[in-house]
Amino acid sequence: MPIFTSLESPRTKGKKIHAVGSPQFGFKIEAVHNFDWTKTRNFNNISLFLLGTTDSTNVVDITKYSYTTDLNKNDKFEKVATTVQAPRTASSNLMPMGTVSEVTGALQHDIPGIHRCQEWTVDYMAALVKAGLLPDEAMNFIPEAKKLNLTPPTD
Repeated sequence: MPIFTSLESPRTKGKKIHAVGSPQFGFKIEAVHNFDWTKTRNFNNISLFLLGTTDSTNVVDITKYSYTTDLNKNDKFEKVATTVQAPRTASSNLMPMGTVSEVTGALQHDIPGIHRCQEWTVDYMAALVKAGLLPDEAMNFIPEAKKLNLTPPTD
């Protein structure tokens, strides 16, 4: 569940902020500038939710496609992302056991004590609400998003 900001219409092109990695190795926070959802292989399976609107001065719009872990503190959404720690490597006693496909499948679901990109996004959304960049109502979309996007997008 990445957070996506767009200054364009239709809202399929913009900035994607998300945690990338895995519970086995840990995560890092990444911003993908000028990201185009329509160019992803699973675009038709992705549900985009309008969480709110913001003043354009809160977003530094970079028009060239790029991705970075060096977030821009002049962009308020990226600045807030730096305040939410990326999930660390999960404790080995919490990790599921089995074949690679069994472990991968198990990690697609909530496992108490293991933080994944989905949990980071919820924490990030709460930080955006606290910073006044998203309305309180944005948090209401989380249960619906979890039901619809069972497998996190990898593009």
